[in-house]
Amino acid sequence: MKILVPLDGSGLSEVVLPWAKLLGSKVELMKSYMPLDNIKLSPELPITIAEMVNDMDVHKNVEKYLIRQAEKLDGPEVTVYCAIGQPADSILLRSDEFDLVVMASHGHSGITRWLLGSVTTKVVRAGTTPVLVVSARPDPRPRPAKLDTIFVPLDGSSTSEKSLAMATQLAQRFDAELILYEGVVYRDRTPEEDDWQAISAQEYLQARAKEMGDLKVKVVVHESRKGPEICDQAEKYGADLIVMGSHGRSGVSRFLLGSVTEGVVQSSQCPVLVVYDR
Repeated sequence: MKILVPLDGSGLSEVVLPWAKLLGSKVELMKSYMPLDNIKLSPELPITIAEMVNDMDVHKNVEKYLIRQAEKLDGPEVTVYCAIGQPADSILLRSDEFDLVVMASHGHSGITRWLLGSVTTKVVRAGTTPVLVVSARPDPRPRPAKLDTIFVPLDGSSTSEKSLAMATQLAQRFDAELILYEGVVYRDRTPEEDDWQAISAQEYLQARAKEMGDLKVKVVVHESRKGPEICDQAEKYGADLIVMGSHGRSGVSRFLLGSVTEGVVQSSQCPVLVVYDR
């Protein structure tokens, strides 16, 4: 698998490196930067533009940083790429050449602080290449990069079926257990309608499970009046990864299943892999 790994120079963004090593046969580390004359200095910055120009070759420093990170990835073939431009735009433009983008959920970059979560959100909304988002919350005991249990929320749509196909490939590769999950949300329905929905969900998941051959598969139908509760259920079953579909549109427009997916990306403790059905 050919993987693109955007970094921003912070330790938070680097939490993705073990996942890149686990999943990738070829990995490209990239970092975006703006030309110095486009940088808006922070009021707290203790140096002048002249000092920066004299002391710093931005491109070389970015490249040196990426090379240092590449040295941590013994195993896959690693290349580095320095991009000039806005981070999200650069990532989206570059991502078409890869099978997967692996990003952290938060971070900050260089002399001006920016929330990598906002960049990740833009990439998740506008991308076409699957995106794996790894939580970068400060944690003294970060989760190990492993794939023993893969949690797949389904709803019968072609979007979720596409995510199941990718989850199945990962389960085969890592001999992981698949948890096929559907949340049945009860709101203003009669008991008879509630029973029908839960039975229908169970039958649908069982049918998908039978298609998995020799893979280890567990079927979970969770009934709730709160909502899908995907993150809570993934934690309950010890998921190492959540795989979800999205048919998101680019720009600021919201999307149907995508809005649920985005909420999971923002809240999940374990990594979330977003697969697209445009």
